[in-house]
Amino acid sequence: MILELITPPAAEPFTLTDLKVAFRVDHTAEDDLVMELGQTARRFIERRLSTAMVNQTWQLLVQGVPETPIPLRPGTVTSVTSVEAAYGDHDFASTTDWRFIRSVPQTVEVTAPCQEGGEEIRELRITFAAGASDPALVPDDLVRATILLAAHYYENRQAVAEGRYVAMPMSVEALLQGFREARL
Repeated sequence: MILELITPPAAEPFTLTDLKVAFRVDHTAEDDLVMELGQTARRFIERRLSTAMVNQTWQLLVQGVPETPIPLRPGTVTSVTSVEAAYGDHDFASTTDWRFIRSVPQTVEVTAPCQEGGEEIRELRITFAAGASDPALVPDDLVRATILLAAHYYENRQAVAEGRYVAMPMSVEALLQGFREARL
């Protein structure tokens, strides 16, 4: 499986002002760096939790014929916009033989024929949207964890140096704990 971000978030769940207050920065010289650290922290937390905080579009490529429903990560998936199948050497063609399952994790079950014209499915391409449509809907604890992690990045720009390792703050881990998916 290959996952690719197609459309990044148009807005963040935090503001430059939120970050600057947390960083205790009162000048504008590092505004770009401050926002970049905030975005880096958001992406790190999204990867850690396998979830999307704010609206973004992803494309998942799956090789061969899926035997089970395909998990969609990052969640929380708001919609599946297309499912396309490529048979043999042919290009992708849209299919309606699928259903979106709102389980945990959210999945797509593809029921397209395994073969068409004597050729097997070579690859599936699934395009989906994930994350809150409004950044104000992102849970406060996730926003707080993102800001704390970004502040940590700002204070520890060289997290690994000779004789020194700076671990992620326990406060961030504690805030994220409630959002982890239990796996059996």
